[in-house]
Amino acid sequence: VTCPACTAEVHRERTTRSVRLTPEGVALLPHAQRLLADWETVRERLKQQFTLQRGHDGEAANLVAQNHPIPSAASADKGRKLMDVVVDGLTFPEGPRWHGGKLWFSDFYSHRVLTVDLARKLETVVEVASRPSGLGFTPDGALLIVSMLDRRLLRLEGGRTRVVADLSALATGPCNDMVVDGRGRAYVGNFGFDRHRAEPPRTTCLVRVDPDGTVTRAADDLSFPNGTVITPDGKTLIVAETLAHRLTAFEVAADGTLGHRRLFAQLDDCFPDGICLDAEGA
Repeated sequence: VTCPACTAEVHRERTTRSVRLTPEGVALLPHAQRLLADWETVRERLKQQFTLQRGHDGEAANLVAQNHPIPSAASADKGRKLMDVVVDGLTFPEGPRWHGGKLWFSDFYSHRVLTVDLARKLETVVEVASRPSGLGFTPDGALLIVSMLDRRLLRLEGGRTRVVADLSALATGPCNDMVVDGRGRAYVGNFGFDRHRAEPPRTTCLVRVDPDGTVTRAADDLSFPNGTVITPDGKTLIVAETLAHRLTAFEVAADGTLGHRRLFAQLDDCFPDGICLDAEGA
């Protein structure tokens, strides 16, 4: 989740950004780093504002305050760093994924997909001319890459990319984040409008790409669909609607169809961007 100040930096093309790791090995992009700079304030906001819906029974629970309390800064072990710089000199890191013992991510203003391992060895996997964004892996381990500006989904094979699907007929703005389910179906978001051309904001759709390349409108009327996750049981998809200040959930049918749309979390003072699930699926 990003603070409002982060949005002012989203399109600064030459700003140097850093990826950092907590002692537990959690990757933190700059959005999270800003929140951690004033940790106690964030902790109180989360307690007061986050009411999360879990499961399908509609029962609400304040997970932050009750079930998963956030440790205060004072409770951290003395001498331990909360986070550390792993990679520096990046332009805009996005779409982090942990796979095969490495952190994979896009640095889209340098047009690169990169990996970094626990020894901090940085490698360029591939370059994407129209800016890489969301990343995901198919069940057979192949890397899928969202190509932002030409609105395509790519697959990396033998060190080179090939086009899996052209999303431009449905995506009304640059494509961004993505999640890939256990059957290899990719759900891809897009801006809905072109901010660089000063177009007014408008809602858009979430696009589903099946393994055979078939493109389907999975959900509509979304306000800047961004970070997306699927619960471990494969039955719920949650998408961050950045400009609507909320997380929205859908039930996932066996064929990948999305239904039973509902509010998952209202984040009035935040612009939700990248999201993830923890080891318990929360």
